[in-house]
Amino acid sequence: MLLYIYNMPYKATATASATATATATSSLKRTYRGYSNSFALGNATATAEDDVSYENALNKANDLAIIKATEDAEFNALAIAQYKANYFFSRVSNNILDDDINVSSTSNSDTNTELFKSVSSTSTSSADVTYPWQYGLIKGYILWGGNFTGSTTPLTQYYYTSTSAPQQRDPPISNNVAGSGTFTYSNCIVPSNLGINCVILFSGYSNFTAASTYGLTNYTNNKNLYTQAYSYLSSTGQPYLISLSLGGGNANGNWDVGKSGAIYSIYEAVTKKGFGFSYTETGTGQILSGTGTGKLDNTYNSLFFDIENCSYGNGSSSKDFINLFNYIKTDGRSTFVDSNTYTQLYEMIIIVSMAHSCSNMSGGETYAKSLFSEIYSDSTGSYDYLCPQLYTQNVGSTNEYAANANILWTGTDQQYGSFASNVKLNQKYLQYGLKMILPAINFYNLYNTGGTNEGNSPNLYLYQTSSSSTTPVTESASGWRDIPYNTDNGTISFFNSIFETTIYQPELGGYAQWVDGTLSTK
Repeated sequence: MLLYIYNMPYKATATASATATATATSSLKRTYRGYSNSFALGNATATAEDDVSYENALNKANDLAIIKATEDAEFNALAIAQYKANYFFSRVSNNILDDDINVSSTSNSDTNTELFKSVSSTSTSSADVTYPWQYGLIKGYILWGGNFTGSTTPLTQYYYTSTSAPQQRDPPISNNVAGSGTFTYSNCIVPSNLGINCVILFSGYSNFTAASTYGLTNYTNNKNLYTQAYSYLSSTGQPYLISLSLGGGNANGNWDVGKSGAIYSIYEAVTKKGFGFSYTETGTGQILSGTGTGKLDNTYNSLFFDIENCSYGNGSSSKDFINLFNYIKTDGRSTFVDSNTYTQLYEMIIIVSMAHSCSNMSGGETYAKSLFSEIYSDSTGSYDYLCPQLYTQNVGSTNEYAANANILWTGTDQQYGSFASNVKLNQKYLQYGLKMILPAINFYNLYNTGGTNEGNSPNLYLYQTSSSSTTPVTESASGWRDIPYNTDNGTISFFNSIFETTIYQPELGGYAQWVDGTLSTK
């Protein structure tokens, strides 16, 4: 009997990513010109076989994946550049028809002449697909529309600097130690050596028109926030986010309903100019319709929804927000989506922010619980990051980990669940884990340290009620469940603790620094 021996080939699969840039111009008889230089990412997976070794198969698969990813990136970059050039041109030239526009691409390399190769690209063998934002960790800075002290002179501020011993929840025993420091307002993004790649333009207005016009003028120095952010970020040579903040903690940030409401103003602005839109408010049942202005466009590549102020009976529901987020990202009428293919034309990162574990809405605890539990557990992937604010006053040197009593950080026995139990159901959490958590903190160092409270017992159950400009410092207790966090080492360890991660996650999605200036402790 003959025995045939057949050696099965080794098989391997590799994934690669590539980046590419492309330039396109559009013009009409040299009268008008649109210009765009665009950046895009391409991803690809390839499989290859080799008769000799698995290593050879892997190398082949890697080479194929890089080629495919580079082609994907080149195609995406060129398509985006051409569309943007066309779009900017049509805006300048009073919406001249596309047939009248000549779109051409120019190469970043003198040696490349073919359409596909009119870009320059670099490739790596592994894509960073572990963050909601394709470029990884967000290092954010919240640029305000003003100076909370009202003075350009450095002023003393008062706040808790440390916690001397473990706190007791009930009855509350604080053990917080008050201190002070000198706050100096900054007219610029400081410090400049952090690698900041995201600037959030905070005006406190929820209405788009208000937020994007006079809300962008710093009332203390008349500087334009967008111009300031763009000048800083574009000089870094790295991918970045410019995020328009909508909402806030006072009446200007109210998320009210109806045609005069904030959500209507955003639908109107993000709908392409001349396109009709219609949606139903899920809380009121009203059907609202209008015509888009297209004013919310790729001037921004991120939106920051600060949901703190909604009035019961006149406030938007969780479904109203989720439907709006999905409209912005996926509807063909949106300025960020192609009307024909329904693919995303421009990057759009949506960040949802709230006070601590749940904002304290006016008019009813049930309203707040329902609103946030449904936003936290969103299964549609409508937004990218959750941004809990771990402070109460405008400046401080530590984190306040206190929970809002409406929805606590942990537990599963509450009717509306906890922050952690709801977020664990979120589509983005299932995909990215804690990297969809982007805490807002006083200063950047509180992301991975306890600041002036490093290594001490954390401040878990109290928040500062007195203004940071007054002394003595006062506080109030919040939350009715013990928080399983014993040593203050910053936000990364805190969220690992409350989510009870089986494998410690060394990074969150990043951070957003709240304090618009510097603080010298005394």
